[in-house]
Amino acid sequence: MKRLQDFLIFSIIVSCNPDRKVCEFTSDNEELLIYNNILTDLVENRMHGRYLGGQEEKIREEYYYDREEVDTAQIDNEFTKAHNELFNNPSRFCILYLDTTGRQRYFYDSLGLVPDADLKQLINEYTKDERAAIDKLNDFPGYSLSNFGLCTARLEYGTAQADTTVCSIGRVRLSRPILNHKRIQGLMYYTWKCGELCGHGGLMRIHKVNEKWIIKDFEYWSVY
Repeated sequence: MKRLQDFLIFSIIVSCNPDRKVCEFTSDNEELLIYNNILTDLVENRMHGRYLGGQEEKIREEYYYDREEVDTAQIDNEFTKAHNELFNNPSRFCILYLDTTGRQRYFYDSLGLVPDADLKQLINEYTKDERAAIDKLNDFPGYSLSNFGLCTARLEYGTAQADTTVCSIGRVRLSRPILNHKRIQGLMYYTWKCGELCGHGGLMRIHKVNEKWIIKDFEYWSVY
């Protein structure tokens, strides 16, 4: 758990570097824009840097592991260089599998939202239509892969495990978004697995900032 937290901290540090190339994606389809922005955020900032195809481990081995003092600025710089070398270079992209085959996680019956009162309260921060919200959390996107525009990873539909391809980021399930009435904040369910003991999942709070959707924080973490 400590190592996972460290990796996430490094990822967040990297995401703040102003010199790192940023993927620009525009669409009149609000939902597609959200998917693309959030997938980009997950890949580049929340998946341990696996999209770098092994460079992330080389950087950690050189600047982090077995170090009494960690030079975060140097790590930041090395991650940025690796990111920029990969950016818009599809021949080097690792694969992220979009899994749309998962069974329902949340349920709604005649008594209301069952059995999680905390989840109900969280949903009510965004909408009072709990049934529609649950339907969205249980639904997954079905867009053509050509609709997406990631700049640092290649998407494929499937459930392949991380070790079945030369370079895989893992597989992710991403629900439809629940948005507030202003349509600038939302909630999404996700789960990411990169191996038997690799990955995490839960609910993401998402915010729209300068016309781009980003992950603000997580709820109900599960770590594999």
